[in-house]
Amino acid sequence: MHLIQRFKLDSIILPLGAILVCCLLWYLIAGKSVITEKIDDFGDKIKVTKRAGLSADLPTPVETWTASKLYITEPFAKRGELDQGILRFTWT
Repeated sequence: MHLIQRFKLDSIILPLGAILVCCLLWYLIAGKSVITEKIDDFGDKIKVTKRAGLSADLPTPVETWTASKLYITEPFAKRGELDQGILRFTWT
């Protein structure tokens, strides 16, 4: 019984905890999008998006997932010459 509990702790819980801590640190360091509304010279309201944070150029984990989800969920898709799934690129 002790061996089963140790196996679950070493091989499941600790790696998941490490991944969670890394994602949390990534989220805290990454830049956030700040949207402000301004009025231009013609009196129209425009939205200005600026990135702010410790590392403004680093996207958050959610932004990274939304940008790369198509390549991971459809690994063999070919939508164009340079727009292919991740495993199709690996095969090439």
